[in-house]
Amino acid sequence: MLGTYDPMPNIFNEKLVSLDIDRLKVHLANGVALSKPVEKLLGLSGLLPVHPMSYITAKRNRQKLEAEASSQGDNSNEENPSEH
Repeated sequence: MLGTYDPMPNIFNEKLVSLDIDRLKVHLANGVALSKPVEKLLGLSGLLPVHPMSYITAKRNRQKLEAEASSQGDNSNEENPSEH
């Protein structure tokens, strides 16, 4: 077994993963082929370089949050125009 994954979020809305780094290093040294999700996970864990899609996903998520925040700000101005 190389590790475990708990898909149920905890009280902090985190999904937990534990990895056996020593066994992973042995498999990587033997030339195992990794899937993209595993590459992303190992990049986030610090074992491999961060996968480029992780950066792209993070940027898209930030842009989405900024757009939602600005649209909520615009809506609050329209609801109470007498406050300005």
